[in-house]
Amino acid sequence: MIRDNDNFYIYDVFNNRLYLYHNETGFAGFSIDILDKNAAEQCVNLYQAIKPFHDFLWQTQVYAKDTPESPTQTGINIFSGDKTCTANRKCIRDMTLQKMAQACSVCAEKHYCRYYVLWK
Repeated sequence: MIRDNDNFYIYDVFNNRLYLYHNETGFAGFSIDILDKNAAEQCVNLYQAIKPFHDFLWQTQVYAKDTPESPTQTGINIFSGDKTCTANRKCIRDMTLQKMAQACSVCAEKHYCRYYVLWK
């Protein structure tokens, strides 16, 4: 991981931007901006890494954009952790490899993805 001294981001070995944060409403988390032609594959790997923690996660989100600075988001996919998972929501614990690939397919279309992992 490499820290960029000009801002608050950290970069991984794939040059993906990682941002750690928390706010006053009681949740914390991180986002990863995946800027790669293999964004969908990296997104699936992230889902596989966080799935075992479904019991204490609040939510995950993934969406695509044309560029990191673009205000328009497409293909927003939200999955809830155990405490907020209901019949009307997709649950992290129920994710299969196929569901992960489907959620991450938006990343393949734009080659830029933002992936959030949040907890309360």
